[in-house]
Amino acid sequence: MIKPLCIAALVGLSLTGCATFEYGTPYAPVQAVPDKATVVVYRAKAGFLAPLGKAPMPFEVDGVAQGALNPDSFRTLHLAPGDRLFNARSGVIDLRRRADLVAGTVQFVRGSCYYVLTEAFCKLEPVEASVGQAEVAGLRESVGSR
Repeated sequence: MIKPLCIAALVGLSLTGCATFEYGTPYAPVQAVPDKATVVVYRAKAGFLAPLGKAPMPFEVDGVAQGALNPDSFRTLHLAPGDRLFNARSGVIDLRRRADLVAGTVQFVRGSCYYVLTEAFCKLEPVEASVGQAEVAGLRESVGSR
């Protein structure tokens, strides 16, 4: 009785790791749009022992879903300037950060997850342009997952 349950559990666990991620073009520096704030939202590298860090990270701006970031990826958004609320979702945990977006600029927002025991806390936070440029180099555009 225990042996079939163990086999079923192993098969179930192996199937959950079969998700594939779809990536687009590699990052290239973006140009600012005069009447919008250009925001590069990117996913920081996941830790070695961070299984949830390997799953897509849904995010929203001002309560509007913007899709999900795959591991090691970015998305470019053109948003209205002003005070915006960025939110990353992981299970029932929401960690919100505000950012004052300025028209005609390129700004960077980093997504990252932290783990306390078995609970994941994912967040989006604005970073300096020089930090964002360096960390997004080599990432590919996040276009979905299957």
